[in-house]
Amino acid sequence: MTTAGEEDFLASILNSSISNDAIKPFQSMGLLGERDIEKKLSDLPIPHFKPEDSRHVALVELGQHARERIRNILKLSDLPASLARQRAWVREQLKNELAEIDKIVKMLL
Repeated sequence: MTTAGEEDFLASILNSSISNDAIKPFQSMGLLGERDIEKKLSDLPIPHFKPEDSRHVALVELGQHARERIRNILKLSDLPASLARQRAWVREQLKNELAEIDKIVKMLL
């Protein structure tokens, strides 16, 4: 059972470039690049969510803010056609939020 905010805490960590960079050297390579991200993310030393930890709460708030912000942006914009371009476009739209998330995740991992 999860507590309130735990999903946003975990999503923030898993979507951070810090987590992505940490697993890159260990990912298998396929025809289109790195693969098996789900296998390597589970190897990260992700701490258990603690609602009394201000860093954990900040990740929850940043994750919620990023989700709401991109939801509102998508109402006004069309996404690029390919998945890779969509991911890059979303990351560009949320670059400030993601930079803050990365700072906190770097401290936690």
